[in-house]
Amino acid sequence: MSSQRLVIYGLSASPPTLAHLHIYNLLRTLFPPPTSTVLACPVYRHMYAGKRSTASEVAEGEAYEAKCDLCEVMGMDVTRVERDVFHAKKARAEAGGEGG
Repeated sequence: MSSQRLVIYGLSASPPTLAHLHIYNLLRTLFPPPTSTVLACPVYRHMYAGKRSTASEVAEGEAYEAKCDLCEVMGMDVTRVERDVFHAKKARAEAGGEGG
């Protein structure tokens, strides 16, 4: 039985550039299909407040989707897991559970 390797390439992608694409393609060369999958994971909300968007949450989400869409147009396979985790943690915090 062969194992499958998942490579997550985290990037700010504000905006995605040819350098991001070059790194993505290098990862695909180092970890080729079918035994590996490389996914680009644009940051949803920067961990440093000074680098976050001052836009509303709706606009922030739209900007994130635009980053993901641009990465896909450039030929990258994209995961939106960071957005999903952010909203799950926020919902849990608003419900009185652990958040972050």
